[in-house]
Amino acid sequence: MKNKRVGGRRNQQSHLHLGEEAGLDIWQRLTRVLLGILLVGVVVFVLSQFVPEVDKQKTVDAELAALTARREALVRERDLRKASLERLRTDQEYFEVFARDKLDLRREGETIYRIERPDGGALRAIEVTE
Repeated sequence: MKNKRVGGRRNQQSHLHLGEEAGLDIWQRLTRVLLGILLVGVVVFVLSQFVPEVDKQKTVDAELAALTARREALVRERDLRKASLERLRTDQEYFEVFARDKLDLRREGETIYRIERPDGGALRAIEVTE
């Protein structure tokens, strides 16, 4: 009978051991699932923090491109004005054309006629009377 008892205990211990393994296996699976969910949550949180920053970066890049284009246009305008100023200082003919066109000046004996366009612009005609 001792063998039966020992054998019976072995069977009960085997059952208990299998039950404990099954319990541990369930907890291990739940832990893995929980870690997976936690990892997905962290990834979603990190992405939610960076998406607005990427949008801000795109906006700043667009502003930078617009300002760079504006700066280049202003540099070209400055260079043209410098060249015009230099020509005004050195080129007498250019100076006379500028004075007639922009300042409405004339030489002695010249008569200036202004012809208005229908669109509001003006044409200038110079009549030379000697």
